[in-house]
Amino acid sequence: MTEADPDLMQKLKRRHNRDLRYARAEGMLQGVLSMLRPGDVVVDCGANQGDVTGSLADTGAILHAFEPLIDFPAFLRGLIATHGRVAFVKMDIEGAELDLLEAMQAQGLFDDIQLTVAETHERKFKDLRPRFAALRGAIAAAHPVTRVNLDWI
Repeated sequence: MTEADPDLMQKLKRRHNRDLRYARAEGMLQGVLSMLRPGDVVVDCGANQGDVTGSLADTGAILHAFEPLIDFPAFLRGLIATHGRVAFVKMDIEGAELDLLEAMQAQGLFDDIQLTVAETHERKFKDLRPRFAALRGAIAAAHPVTRVNLDWI
């Protein structure tokens, strides 16, 4: 019997954890899609090629999908003022999410959004990890993971 290669074991463990994250995100998305009704307001911030966007649009929800080149907190405040609440916000913007999530938390915007999910990228930005940790702590203290989930994929 030979001893396992530790580098290979680490690689397999990372791949397994990534696969679990994707499976959880896919399950969550299916749950979101099942709860959305025509006329619900949803936002896909970081729509990229529209993999999630198409499924959201198929629900009949009022969909806003874009790359974040706007004042996103102001945009959300406008949606909330117009519609009263936002059903779903998905955010995947390759590191730019930290500033937006911090602003959303500071302005109390999560209170008027039924579910916010974000893919955070702190693994890619080591110098931002303390800010991500502080944000995670503040959000966890104020909102259950069923309302604000920072582990989208």
